[in-house]
This record gives sequence, C-alpha cells and structure tokens, in this order.
Amino acid sequence: MTCIKQKFILLNFFNKFLPVNIIDGTQAPISSNGVVQTTPSLILTDVQYVPKFPVSLLSISQFTIFSLCFILS
Repeated sequence: MTCIKQKFILLNFFNKFLPVNIIDGTQAPISSNGVVQTTPSLILTDVQYVPKFPVSLLSISQFTIFSLCFILS
C-alpha cells in the first residue's frame, strides 16, 4: 500500500473506491492497485494505491509467500 503514484509501472483504477482505516480514525479510499518495481530485480504485484495514505506499507508475510522466501530467527 503506497501513496506514491510514480512508483507504479502498471496501475488499474477502480470504479468503486474501497476505504482503508487510518490510525487517526479517518478513512482513505483505495483508488487502484497495480505493480511496483522497487529495484531492477524486485517487482511487487497487487500493490494498492491510496493517495491520502500517510506512509507506504509492505506485508512481510505476503512478501515472503510471494517470493518463496523464509525468515530464520
């Protein structure tokens, strides 16, 4: 989830905006989702574009499942 539109290499806009809750109790609409290329070798899919979201978030759980990675502790 990010508010940085320039990071997307592909963006699919929604006809209906679904909201996400922000910690201050307000809601921000998800306007689209798409593909973000963070580095030349790392591409993230199904990233939600939320223009009014104050930060970018990455789900480590979904990232490790998608990338077939393991986290050792």
